[in-house]
Amino acid sequence: MHHGTLGDFIYPCPLDQCLLDFVGLTAQVFLEGVKEKSEEDCARWIHQMATPPTPAEMEDWNQRFVAKRPETEEQHRYFDTVRDDIDPTRTDITSWDDFLDVEEGREVPTRSSQ
Repeated sequence: MHHGTLGDFIYPCPLDQCLLDFVGLTAQVFLEGVKEKSEEDCARWIHQMATPPTPAEMEDWNQRFVAKRPETEEQHRYFDTVRDDIDPTRTDITSWDDFLDVEEGREVPTRSSQ
């Protein structure tokens, strides 16, 4: 449940914005729509308000999202700094999605750098 505090989170971050754009919601509409709702109520609200993608659109978006990497020189510097703070030997952490896994305590698959 949203309690009016986001702590260190940046909202909407570029990754938030990717998803919101995909489902046709603005950051403000989303924030207002989920305020004071349980997770289950948030899910129902999103299903009612979002533009539903086809299964093919969803698969395509998911594949692009998990592969999303820094695009600008500034993003690369930021990405490398954050990754090095986590573990400078983990040069296999190459996508923004990898950071989400690390932040949320999920195992990041070890793979070769690309």
